[in-house]
Formats: sequence, structure tokens, C-alpha cells
Amino acid sequence: MLDVFVESEGEAEVVMFSGGEPTIHKHILDFIDLAQARPIRNVTLNTNGVRLATDHRFVAELGKRNQTPGRSVNIYLQFDGFDERTHREIRGRDLRTLKQRALDNCAEAGLTVALVAAVERGLNEHELGDIVEFGIDHPAVRSVAFQPVTHSGRHVEFDPLHRLTNPDVIRLINAKCPQWFAKGDFFPRRPHPAPTQRGGLPRVRHQPRPTGRRHPRGSAER
Repeated sequence: MLDVFVESEGEAEVVMFSGGEPTIHKHILDFIDLAQARPIRNVTLNTNGVRLATDHRFVAELGKRNQTPGRSVNIYLQFDGFDERTHREIRGRDLRTLKQRALDNCAEAGLTVALVAAVERGLNEHELGDIVEFGIDHPAVRSVAFQPVTHSGRHVEFDPLHRLTNPDVIRLINAKCPQWFAKGDFFPRRPHPAPTQRGGLPRVRHQPRPTGRRHPRGSAER
């Protein structure tokens, strides 16, 4: 599969191992090695962070692979907010302590992390600005992605006209962090199969610094 991917892409920019939960697979480190042995510049691990919080050896092994010349390993971490209700409603258990521990372990191992929040109206949209501020302050975090939730199939009753949209997310971020973001800082990401907005700001010694508007700066997505 990796060979077919490389053949179609040439030098592939990134491959993501997702799931399910990829870190519970007994061969996940072997899979990362196979990807790094090919012309794939970045490997991203899409994870709930539980193993990153509890298995220091595993995190250290990921950190070693992140030091491979010309290659990187990045963490795409589920991070839905700070309220206990948020975690229990979306993930079924309170994961706040584990998320913090996972991030601290990643920082210690030199791994970079994208915080990825599933955002649902009436549940955790009030936490978006806090997630951005937390990401700016934590040394492991390099980007934040917000994914508005929709439900389909056999799920809870859901009105799609009531769901959060990308413009809603942008408005909420701007309302909480007006000193850093304005609506015009976000723009469509192309090419991309899903409707995605991207915006950002650089760090200066881990502090945000506003720069010229309508410029692709750093990465805070969705």
C-alpha cells in the first residue's frame, strides 16, 4: 500500500496512521519504519493519546524516529476541551489528566503535536478560545484543528441546519482571541477534499505575535 501511495505521489508529503486507535496495534512502530524507509517526508499518528500518556518507552521510540534526517513523526491528538462534560459526552470518559500527560511526554521526547477538537454546538463551542490559548502556551503544540461535528445514521437525533459550521468556528475564535485572529486571517485550504479554512500566527519564544492580515501564517485550522 505504501509503495502504491509513493508511486502515485512521487515524493509524498505525509502519510497518516489512523483508526480506530493506531497506537494499540502491536506493529505500529514497524509501520512507521516502513513509511520512513520510503520517500515520505512526514508520518502523522492520529491518536487519542492514552498510550502516549502511559507508555514512556513508546513515546521515546517515536521521539527517536522524529530525529531521522529528512523525516518527521508528528502527533494528531484528540483534544476536545477542558470541561469534564465535554469528555464524557464525546469520548465516554474523563480524559483530561491523560491528555495533559500525553502532551507533556511528547514535549519531553521532542515530538510536535496538533490539537484536534471535535466541536459540537451546545457542548464545547465555548472552549475554542481556551484551546487556542492552551496550544500557544504548551511547548509541544504546533497547530490546532477544529472539526465541527455532524451526525448521521443510527445516532442521536440531529438537525443538520443547527450544526456548527466553519464560519461559526472562525467567529468564535475571533470573539475569544481578537488580539490574535480576525475573520480575514482564515482562507480556504487548497487543494483539499473537504471544506477547510486555514489561518495562523507565528510564535516568538512561544508567544504569539500578530503579523500582517490575510497572510498564511503558521497553522490554526478549520
